[in-house]
Amino acid sequence: MNSHYRAFTLIELLIVIGILAVLSVITMIVINPAELLARTRDTNRISDLSSLNSSLSMLLAFHSNLNFGNPNTVYVSLPSDNSNCSDLGLPSLPSGWSYHCVNKDNLRKVNGSGWIPVDFTQFEGGSPISSLPLDPKNTYIQDLTQSNDFFYTYAINSSGEWELNAKTESSYYGFKDRDGFTIVNAAPYSNPITDGGDNGLYEVGSNLRIIPDSGGLCPTGMVYVPSPAKICIDKYEESYSPTGTKPDGTSCSSNCPLSIYGANPWASRSGWPSVSQTLAKTYCQNMGKVLPRDFEWYLAATGTPDPYNSKPNRISGPYGPEPCMIWNNSSTDSIVERPEGSIQCDDGYVWGSETNPNIKTGTALKCVSVVGAYDMIGNLWEWVDDTKNASDIYSSGNTPVPTSTRIIAYINDYGVPVSSPGQSCSGGACSNDYYWYASGLTAGLRSGSWSTGTTAGRFALLLYNSPSLTTNDIGFRCALR
Repeated sequence: MNSHYRAFTLIELLIVIGILAVLSVITMIVINPAELLARTRDTNRISDLSSLNSSLSMLLAFHSNLNFGNPNTVYVSLPSDNSNCSDLGLPSLPSGWSYHCVNKDNLRKVNGSGWIPVDFTQFEGGSPISSLPLDPKNTYIQDLTQSNDFFYTYAINSSGEWELNAKTESSYYGFKDRDGFTIVNAAPYSNPITDGGDNGLYEVGSNLRIIPDSGGLCPTGMVYVPSPAKICIDKYEESYSPTGTKPDGTSCSSNCPLSIYGANPWASRSGWPSVSQTLAKTYCQNMGKVLPRDFEWYLAATGTPDPYNSKPNRISGPYGPEPCMIWNNSSTDSIVERPEGSIQCDDGYVWGSETNPNIKTGTALKCVSVVGAYDMIGNLWEWVDDTKNASDIYSSGNTPVPTSTRIIAYINDYGVPVSSPGQSCSGGACSNDYYWYASGLTAGLRSGSWSTGTTAGRFALLLYNSPSLTTNDIGFRCALR
């Protein structure tokens, strides 16, 4: 009996292969293996530091006089033949602080000569850990434009308290999921949490405020904004200097923006160079940095207090209850109200009936975001690196809210208000901030200035002016990617 077998034709095989290829691509997109690997590494980091923290706690309970290290020292898990880690090019630390490293042969030892200077063998029966853990990547590249700086840090204070840090890299353990303040359809936020997740780190220990923000994350004067931004942003609004030192140690020789505490913020006044968006980009480049994008700025401002929908009554003297500089016009007693602890500028600038309406950088002690950036609401409007037609940011199909209106709509992934069914920022969820836009080419401004009042805030966005605009109430801050 003859049997007839029908084989696949070449065209049929090609069709099947094509279908399988499409399915493979879809599967890869859905699964996102890079994110899964990053999440696995983050899980290992959390497990490593949790184990170290438990071991330190038990050791302290039995040996309270044991040496746990030197205060004002950041111990890092990176190998170096220089005990001060000077060959690694790590970000600069505040004055009085230093790094400490050991060589690769001693790195994992638990007898006090490892990267953590604690003798875990003092336990009866031996050390509870066989070797000191290292970050899954445990690497640092001095190029601050690269996101390849993952290592563990440890520090102790004079009271014997300690802190252990690991930088997270996955979106799962990033900003959106760590601080409880959602990025999309954002809600009011009052007091920053202190569980160790506020600045993009996994932090454990008996005191989570020991290691400086710059310790292994960002250069001095900057704070880290975790996933999905993964950038460093200047801690303070820029002040002007003719010279400065860039994060890579080289010199800035002209129009150098500095992020320092207690300085006059850089605006288009006082004989300083003007600050248009175009020039702000150049000034950031002079310092080896960039102007932050709108969404990056929006993330960095999370948690900055914005509590008042109408001008609050003065408490006493020059101070008012507003934590940020957004209610400092139209005073009735010729005294400029300002946040408690703040210091007025001293450059002699006068605006209307108010003298020196701006305050010095960082002196409004309660006007700080969860990542540690100061004055992201009020004092000055701040340029962001978005120059486009206002309609461009609605490419997802969402409908923009009307121009010049209070924000009562959904906040999209740009931090921009849009109309969307079932989504709302009504009921004060967006702090009654305002949104302005105009047709044509516009440049992005965030925050609001000292005179903006209730319309200022994290959600306030102005897409209304050209990139060449310069005024007395617009400043900026820079970022590193």
